[in-house]
Amino acid sequence: MFAEVFNPTRPPAPHRAPIAGVLLLLFASALAAEMTWRRAGDPLAERIHPPGWSISFQAPRGWIRSATALGGTAVVAFHGANRAGHPTTLAFWRLDQWAGDDLEAVCDLIMGQHGAQVLPEHVPTDLTSPATRFGPVDGFELVDPGQTTVVRAAQLSAGEAYAVSIGVDHDIIDEHAYGLFDLACRSIEYEGR
Repeated sequence: MFAEVFNPTRPPAPHRAPIAGVLLLLFASALAAEMTWRRAGDPLAERIHPPGWSISFQAPRGWIRSATALGGTAVVAFHGANRAGHPTTLAFWRLDQWAGDDLEAVCDLIMGQHGAQVLPEHVPTDLTSPATRFGPVDGFELVDPGQTTVVRAAQLSAGEAYAVSIGVDHDIIDEHAYGLFDLACRSIEYEGR
């Protein structure tokens, strides 16, 4: 014979365990969704502030960093791939002792470093953003005719010019690569010295 024991201080709760299990499952699912959204929601990595630079910036998440110096030009480069899998380089440039405000000359210099063809005139393409933002200011953008390299430059302080470039090996810059380039340019913050 089955007898139920009743305790007057604590009433029976036969559905407590399944309800607690469902609530715990909902909480764990919501937490996993939030973590996935945060990780996938921002295509840029953490902010980088190279020593001696007046700017900080963010590069695409998962791209590999390398740093070099070319004469009076400091470069922080990141290597990844475009959608087709071709090697792609995104580089942030600092040009010390840059006299004048000729940003087209800055872009031409960097195009030459990428090995891109340099023309005396700006070549408009479907890639160029209507507002070429360089952090807090408007920048000057130059696209090579083969659409394998794009450079955007700005002069944020006297005697210093900064630029961002993206180049794809053996392929054109697709919309995805240009979108990452534009996000990286917009992420720039001027910190001054």
